[in-house]
Amino acid sequence: PVADASASDAPPSDAGPGDGAAGDGGASASVTASGLSFAPLGAGARRAWSQPDTTKPADVLDVALTAWGDACSGRVPGEQKALLLYARAVTGPGTYPIKDTVVLGGDGAVGQFSMLEESTFDRSGWPDDVRPACGYDLATHTRWVDGSVTIVRLDAEAVEGSLEARDAAGRVARATFRAPVCLSRKPGTIGCGS
Repeated sequence: PVADASASDAPPSDAGPGDGAAGDGGASASVTASGLSFAPLGAGARRAWSQPDTTKPADVLDVALTAWGDACSGRVPGEQKALLLYARAVTGPGTYPIKDTVVLGGDGAVGQFSMLEESTFDRSGWPDDVRPACGYDLATHTRWVDGSVTIVRLDAEAVEGSLEARDAAGRVARATFRAPVCLSRKPGTIGCGS
């Protein structure tokens, strides 16, 4: 995953598949939140392209706020909470709506987010023929149906922003976050397969 097509913003090309390091600048995670069923301690982000034309900025953005500290390189603990933000058509700062759609990240041409609060289940000890590819499963507990995500920074090092969201029962959640961009997805981390 890279931030955009410019060489100066791209992460090192030698980040191997086992590396779970954050961006070069060493951006650290920072999260404050209210209204969730857990208190996030960590965060991580991933960027990619929805189209094969990588001369344009990456427009797929995933941000995970986690109940554990290291969302990029730490193992996913069993039965822990994570808030997952999925976006399409997001290439820079701005305010984007949260939509309750079947397609994670939305299916429109205009930037939008999906937001799910989930629990993780460690499956790393399962036999190879039934173990999930990333060593864990996710079970959705809350789909957030309305609100917005404001991105103030989106580069090769970190994603920073805030959100305000409502679930179907009217519960309101708010958060501010700085999520380091994970340079690669290591099997077992929240960024793998999410």
